Amino acid sequence: MNVSADKQYENITTQLRYLNDKIHDAFRHFFTLASAIIGGSLYAHITLAPDDPRRCGLGSSASALLSIVGVAIVILIATNFFSKQGYRKRLSLEYPAIPLGTSKTEYAIEASTCVLIVATCVGFWFLNPL
Repeated sequence: MNVSADKQYENITTQLRYLNDKIHDAFRHFFTLASAIIGGSLYAHITLAPDDPRRCGLGSSASALLSIVGVAIVILIATNFFSKQGYRKRLSLEYPAIPLGTSKTEYAIEASTCVLIVATCVGFWFLNPL
């Protein structure tokens, strides 16, 4: 069964759009979860007395939870980014008029997003109020 060139192009560009949306969704999910975890730590810091037994272990648990979420999101972003690069390479091989799309800006944006996530996790380990 032969698929027309237009259908192949449409399929690959749909995959590129899907993977790009997944990268944006992953960062949005990290931002939402990080806000909830950090906000919960601040709430516990404000409402619980320093000698309250319920406060024991909350700080390291919150930091560990944020780190686990951060690592998972960085892996998700990297996986989707490299999949997107593979689709882009395939698209440029099938249609030589389309550039490869491996600009330094594209790498810099995804790398800076991952660095921001790691910096947030590391910063929370040191600045966690609990």
